[in-house]
Amino acid sequence: MNNSLNTPPIHYLDKVIYIASVGYSGSTLLDMILGSQDDITSLGEVALLARYARDRAKCTCGEAVGDCQFWNQVEAELSKQQEKEISLKNFELTPEEVKQSIFRKLPTLTDLSLVLGNQLIWKLAHKFNNRAKLFRQSALNAINVFDIACKVDQTRIIIDSSKYALPLKSLYMELQDKFSVVFLVRDGRAVCKSLMKRQSISMEQAAKKWARYNQNLKLVMSSIPKNQIYNLSYERLCLETETVLKELSDYIGTSDPIKIKPLLKDKFHDIGGNPMRYRRNETEIKYNDNWKSSITEEELRIFEQYAGKINRSLGYD
Repeated sequence: MNNSLNTPPIHYLDKVIYIASVGYSGSTLLDMILGSQDDITSLGEVALLARYARDRAKCTCGEAVGDCQFWNQVEAELSKQQEKEISLKNFELTPEEVKQSIFRKLPTLTDLSLVLGNQLIWKLAHKFNNRAKLFRQSALNAINVFDIACKVDQTRIIIDSSKYALPLKSLYMELQDKFSVVFLVRDGRAVCKSLMKRQSISMEQAAKKWARYNQNLKLVMSSIPKNQIYNLSYERLCLETETVLKELSDYIGTSDPIKIKPLLKDKFHDIGGNPMRYRRNETEIKYNDNWKSSITEEELRIFEQYAGKINRSLGYD
């Protein structure tokens, strides 16, 4: 972890669009739609960058992160900027502990200060609390990477689909009006069926997890100005694509209207995300509602018990 807490200079970056969502809600699809535009660079779940570099995991282009020309250029520019050798393997963009969901136990000083979103409280928190300092340094490292990615890719807008609640807010605390959120939701019943399949968990576990993640995201976004949050559903993205893209063009402020383009995945350098990013034959937007034919009455009853209320609050009957 870089130990300096100085705010990095921003030369190329105009705006960060953070996709806030629970996994399996369509964030990879949205990330790629936006990242296919000329003045936007999508980075996927870039919070995982250091881990991907250490594990030689693949970038969406198909190369290991350490062999990817784009990420090698970012690493070289980081080293040049900081006048010392920087390795992406050690340049953490989020604390490893972030996987621990907030508010399952008594919230920490970091949790509370980020939820409140008050600059004075946050300044005091990261001055005297090591965990808060860790989160702030991770945010500053991420901003460094965002700015340099814009330089390398000759763009001005970054898409970060990392999803995590606390890193979302710590980025906002540093970027303020350069930061906007797309709060992407999907019918919780669909997401829970995916969680059950992918993570081998029960409907009860999936429903509790889905509800808690959405509650966490809503909590940290509660003190972000409403005009910096765009609410979107996966279903509307797929079924009303042209209308949604027009709204997103206005919201993001792109130079040209966002258009539907084939998702040429070997041109992307996203970190993490849905495996669909590697399936080169899937280049179009397709709506998936297979969950409706596979969910059982018992699973619906359990989902309703643990997550029905929040699902309805998000617009799902």
